[in-house]
Amino acid sequence: MNLDGVYLRMLSTTVLPFQHAWRGQQRMFAASRHYVGYQCAFSRFCFARKLRASMSSSCCPAGSWPALTVDTERAVCGKVQTLPSNNLTVYYVPPQNSVASTNAIIVIYDVYGFKGGRIKSVCDQIACAGFHVVMPDLYGEEASIADKGGFANPDAQEWLKQFSNDDSSKKLDSVYSYLKDTVGVTSIGALGFCWGAYPAFGESARWKLRAVASCHPSLKIGEMFYDHSVIEQAKAAKCPALLCPAGNDPENLKAGGDVQKT
Repeated sequence: MNLDGVYLRMLSTTVLPFQHAWRGQQRMFAASRHYVGYQCAFSRFCFARKLRASMSSSCCPAGSWPALTVDTERAVCGKVQTLPSNNLTVYYVPPQNSVASTNAIIVIYDVYGFKGGRIKSVCDQIACAGFHVVMPDLYGEEASIADKGGFANPDAQEWLKQFSNDDSSKKLDSVYSYLKDTVGVTSIGALGFCWGAYPAFGESARWKLRAVASCHPSLKIGEMFYDHSVIEQAKAAKCPALLCPAGNDPENLKAGGDVQKT
């Protein structure tokens, strides 16, 4: 197994426990054909589900459960800081197991952004596996699709469209520099949730990552906004990838689907 394969294996050991919990939720609700959103996969770290009103149109499949509200009572392990090179806000968590590490994971959030759901707690849990974790605020100002009226709002979709892979890559370059030059990281992977899969695959195409993973990968964002098909995105990837689709995600994202065959 080459080094990139080893890195993917390390990343998968962090992601797959969440995926197993997710599959259990899928089986539980299979009769109603509901999909428990990726953040519910982390429900073992939560004390309650607090649900937002469901959007009438979404980048998520029809029938998906709505997102979780922010748990303001939780304690987090990391800190919000600003990278001096471009004033990018990031949430950074060092490894929580007191073991020196040169491996990092960049977490790319879903459309609910920097403060959405339990996303910072997700970063903390990954750090417990021995990774440096950075979550950049690619939308800026802690913005969320919810601030724009939800995905069903045409103005919200137009707002989201501005965050293309070109835009994300310029911001992420400062994250790579920070991790390598300041933290001392030598290997970087990415974990993208929903919308976050699109920029994660974009960074793979730029040869920036050793491995990429995504829960409920909404690669169709590329098709919706940029005429960039899912298959084109898969073909452009330059590193091993782990997809963790939900039960009602498109068949092309699942085992044996077109993405895997590509």
